[in-house]
Order: sequence, then C-alpha cells, then structure tokens
Amino acid sequence: MYNAFGFAIPLAITLVSTRYIVGKLTVDIYGLYVLALSVMGLISFFDLGFGQGIIKFISYYHAQHDTDRINKVIDVSLIIHLIMGVLGAILIYLPAELWARHIFHVREENLHLAVTSLKIVAVGFFFNLLNGVFANIPKAFQRYDVAVKIQNGIFFGSTGAVVVSLYLGHGLFGALIATLCFQILGIIANGFFSYKLFPFLKIRLRFDAAVFKEIFKFSAFMALNVLTGNIVTRVDKIIVGRYLGMQGISYYNISFMVAQMGSAFIGAITQQLFPKVSSLQGANEHSQLTALYQKACRYTFLVAFILTTLLIMLGDSFVGLWMGNAFAEKAKIILPILAVVFFFSSITSAALWFYTGLGYTHINLISSAIGSACYLIGAVYLIPRYGFLGTALAFSLILIPFPLYHGYLLRYVLKMGIGWYLSLLARNLALIEIVLLAKRYMPAVPSSILAIVTGGLIITMLCLFLSHLFRLIDLREIREIIGKFRINRSEEAA
Repeated sequence: MYNAFGFAIPLAITLVSTRYIVGKLTVDIYGLYVLALSVMGLISFFDLGFGQGIIKFISYYHAQHDTDRINKVIDVSLIIHLIMGVLGAILIYLPAELWARHIFHVREENLHLAVTSLKIVAVGFFFNLLNGVFANIPKAFQRYDVAVKIQNGIFFGSTGAVVVSLYLGHGLFGALIATLCFQILGIIANGFFSYKLFPFLKIRLRFDAAVFKEIFKFSAFMALNVLTGNIVTRVDKIIVGRYLGMQGISYYNISFMVAQMGSAFIGAITQQLFPKVSSLQGANEHSQLTALYQKACRYTFLVAFILTTLLIMLGDSFVGLWMGNAFAEKAKIILPILAVVFFFSSITSAALWFYTGLGYTHINLISSAIGSACYLIGAVYLIPRYGFLGTALAFSLILIPFPLYHGYLLRYVLKMGIGWYLSLLARNLALIEIVLLAKRYMPAVPSSILAIVTGGLIITMLCLFLSHLFRLIDLREIREIIGKFRINRSEEAA
C-alpha cells in the first residue's frame, strides 16, 4: 500500500506539471530535456548493480542477525558507487558535444543548450549514483514506508522547484539545476534515516575483497540487465529522434509515459517482494516462498487487468485532456498495442523480484538481453517504415522470451506445477479480448475530467465484477488487505 502511494503521488504531480513544463520549454526543447535525462539513465548500469545488491544482502544477513556483514556490504557498495559515479560523470561531461552532435543529432541552433545541459546532468549523475546506496537501505529492512516518504518529499520539492524556475524564466538550465539540488537533499535525507533504521551502521570506507566478490557475483548480472533494459527505455528515444525528429520524441515520450503507468505502478507495489524473498531464503522457508508467489501472481494479474482496461478504454481521452489534441491523435495510434504489451510486462513483475531475491539474476539478464535485441532490430526496421505505429510494433517484440522466463521459474527454481499459472493467464487473456472488442464498438469518451473519472470508476467496478466472475480473485481477500492496512496504521499511530 505504501508503494502504491509512492507511485500515485509522484504520478499525480507529473500529470499536473508536465503540460506546464512542455509549454514553457516548447516541444523541441522538452525533447532535448528528455534526451539529456536519458543519458543519465542510459549509463545507470555504472553502479554495477550494487544498488540492488544492497537490498539483497542486507535483507539476507539481517535474517541471520549478522550486523558486521551488513556494515561491510554498505562500505563496499559505497566505495564502488563513489568510483563509478566519478567515472560516469566524466563520461557524460567531457564528450558532451559528441553526445549532442553525433548521437542525438541536435540542430546547430540548439547545440550550445544541449551541451551545457549534458554537463549539468553529468554532475547530477554522480549524486544520483551516490544516493543509490542510502536510498536502498530502508528497502533492505523492508521499511518501504520510510523510503516512500523520502522519495515523495524529494520528488514533490524537485518538481516544484522546476516549475518555479521555469516560471521565473530560467529555462532548461534552471530546471536541471533545480533537479540537481534536490538530488543532494535526497542523499542527506536517506543517509539520516539509514542511521535511524540501523543504529549499528558504521561507515569506514574499508574495502573487503570477499564481500565485493560475493556482491559482484550477484550484481554484475543486475548491471548488465540494466544495460540491456536501457535499450528499450533510453535508446528508443534516440532511435525515434533520428527518424521522427525532436517533436517525434515528445509525442512518443508522452504516449509511452501514459502506457507505462500501469506497468510502473505494479512494479512499484511488488518491489517489496525482493527483500521479503531474500529474507525467506536466508531463513530457508521454501513453502512460504511458493505460497507467496501464488498470491503475488493472483494480485498482480488482477491489478494488471484493471489498469490495462482503463488504458485501452480511456487512454486517448486522457492524453487529450492532459496534453491536447495533437498528442491525443498520436497516442490513439499506438496506445492499444502498448496497453497489451505492458499487460504482459506487468504480470512479469512478481517473477522478476523472485528471480532477483533468490539470486538468479543471470536469468533476468538473459531474458532482458533477448527482448532488447529483438526490440532494437525491430525498431530499426519498423520505425522508418511505419512511423509511430512502428514504435509500438517494435516494442511488442520485448515479449518474445517471456514464456520461457515464467516456465523456468515455476518448474526449475520454485519447483511448482505450471497448470495453475496457465489457467490464470488464459482467463486474463479472455477478459482482455472482451475489452478490445468492447473498445471497437464503444463511442469515444469526451476529454473532460468528469467523463474520464466517471468512466474510470464504472470500468473499475466492471473489471472487479468480471475478475470475481472469472475466479481471478475472491473479493473477500481485498477486504482482508484493506483491513490489515488499517490495523497497521492504527499500530503506527499508537
């Protein structure tokens, strides 16, 4: 529930602020803004996966009450993040003109703006990587309430500072510097609460080769997985920009953001599985692991079905309300395809965190690498020929490795039967087919707040009814979850 709020609040802030930001920067400069930030994400694998390694090994050793090992994990991770943060910043800062001129193909009149923006982003990359150590410590202790409160506070302050900076006329540079300042505040806040949660924390910056080797065996695959994943989430914008121009990046990014909301939401609410699975592994509780996976899958399928239905039925109307008719016309072409792709991506979230928590990061890497390679080949071929429709068709190719990805987890890692999963999937696909048929005959929903909110509530209720009818989930379980959340809130207040 905390992770749900941690996703919903930044999303609401983004929805309110993005149109203003695009309007103040113009569509071309906003595309440049997206590209500059994409560079920071593109080389985020420079943390060598140690950010996820912190969650894995702190939660594992916390289950064994080994505080000394936890401190060594934090020390080694901090050293790696400092070194790689400096190297990454240099890689962005020094060849900034090369990035802008030859990779992004920025027009000459915007070249100076792009180069300076990339240099600011280079400094931000260092602080962002450093923050990756302290931001993951609360998660490792399964204190997502603390992590979410810090995350939301920093995001709200950062976005507000960007809006104020643009209002005062400081343009793109002001927006990037405002973001940089709040990255530094994030380090301070996460560091302070890490000490509060783990009073035994002692940062000595001592390198332990044995600990490094243990983490690196796990995290190296995580880093490579991030690298291959960035082909989809970062390089796609470079490809789109090359063939469809800077305006193409803006139109594509907005459509992609809307389609990605559901998948990102499910990724957020399921990420607590990672430290939980690692902790159960440390305590050698296999039966609890299998029971947890079945429950996680059922809940994930339910939420994915509801969000996919909302996206198919109301996505283009929402984009029209949010960003205007020009964006809505572009979104209408690709949103139904992206919605289905993100449905399959969403129901993979539980498997992703189980593989990660159990230390099978090489499986995540293999799946990501195959999907990313298929996407890259498809994008180069399909985008020049089919334009925006080609972006969606190419993106669907990331699903190619998914059947084997799920099957291997069930049969060989968790050693479970596969029949219950196939039955769950078949019922969901039948419901998605019903939704796609209904969309074909349903009149367009007006792009107004009242129509979208009313339609969203009605669709959600219908989805819950159909899910109950198709035996995807028992509504009593939902009431039980809400009841548990209320009890936890009462205990916190006490």
